[in-house]
Amino acid sequence: MVKERLNGIAREILSASDADFTRVSISLSETDLTRFANSEIHQNVSQENIGIGIELAYGSKHGFTTLDYPDPELIKSEIKALKALVIAGKDDPEFCAARGENHEYSEKYDEETASLGPKSMADIAGGIIARTNKAGQESFGSLSLRREHELLANSFGSKAFSEATVVELVTIPVKNERTTYNEFFSHRISDYSEEALLAAPLSRMDLYKNFSDLKRGKYTVLLEEIAVSDIIRFFNYMVSSGRMLHEKQSAFYGNMGKEITGKNLTLHDDHTDPRTVGKPYDSELNTKERIVLIENGVAKNVALNEKYSKLLGMKNNGHSVMGGQNTMCGNLRLETGDAPKDEIISGIENGLLITRFHYTNVLDMRKTIFTGMTRDGMYIIKDGKLTGTGNNLRFTINILDAFKNIKALGKELVCIGGVSVPCLKIEDFNFTGETRF
Repeated sequence: MVKERLNGIAREILSASDADFTRVSISLSETDLTRFANSEIHQNVSQENIGIGIELAYGSKHGFTTLDYPDPELIKSEIKALKALVIAGKDDPEFCAARGENHEYSEKYDEETASLGPKSMADIAGGIIARTNKAGQESFGSLSLRREHELLANSFGSKAFSEATVVELVTIPVKNERTTYNEFFSHRISDYSEEALLAAPLSRMDLYKNFSDLKRGKYTVLLEEIAVSDIIRFFNYMVSSGRMLHEKQSAFYGNMGKEITGKNLTLHDDHTDPRTVGKPYDSELNTKERIVLIENGVAKNVALNEKYSKLLGMKNNGHSVMGGQNTMCGNLRLETGDAPKDEIISGIENGLLITRFHYTNVLDMRKTIFTGMTRDGMYIIKDGKLTGTGNNLRFTINILDAFKNIKALGKELVCIGGVSVPCLKIEDFNFTGETRF
């Protein structure tokens, strides 16, 4: 069994270390992948990847290394090399060797999903291809199934084991070199609906018949859930870490308890959200708590572990991540509004509906300045209806300012890559560059 296999690797590492404190993380991912292009399945592959993290502490000096192969001699060699680096390094007076507690969690492991197999995956891809072809379009995309197993252990004798299944499906219909897009994410294949995945992207292809040249400027936009998840994921990276708050790099620095967005925005980190794939503990084996990062526009909390909760004088909420004593949120949920997406669109006189972004990146972390391109669906809204499409644009926004301009939030939550969000109507969304396609 996988659990015994990972336990054996952990015992080997812990027995090879003479550090005052040793922490180990071992993750095993078994992935089945079906890819399709030009309306044909062209790849069915399976692979296994293992990742090993080792943290050593001698006194208040500590360091971290990673391996991707559990060879006993390699493990001993890496521990020896890491020990030399740690001893030669600087003291970290605030280092915390957390004891933690024992945990076991498998609620997000779905047996039906885990045993899906290449034939069933090909059938799902085949159904997408057939329906897309019937609509006069070519089908591109991929279906990925992962069985994820993780074991954490430390030299105090505490350990945790978790396993989960993850299904991710991407579809990109194509016609005359124009594309639409959608994706699906869940830990259960039973949540999948071909109709829900394909209805919007297939029906919207006809909008390319009315194509307009869009210019840079500020627009009212309806960001669909995939685009919103991208913004929230980067926003998490910019603001949620307790370490970044302590080092004055977070936009929350100096703003805790202050209103930083519109009052209609509330953002949680909640591992109990049934849509996501979260665990009830962190890398220090402390119990993970549900936290509110922003409540009705007010900055409330950040992800904390033992070290940064003490440095910031705040309560530890169990959000440590392995390596470097860092912290981060991993199961974000943006609270919904009360309007269906169609109703929000009907209230937009002139605007754009954006499916997703790509080439996204941070320009200024402290100021939450974020840039990227639109892709696979830039639809024009006129008098409350989708009337055509336009060329892709580059956007550059201050995320906090954009969050002050949210005029509506959809009533439906959609989980994309572990981030649960509604669609958003935002005014004065800033586009700074144009493309020809």
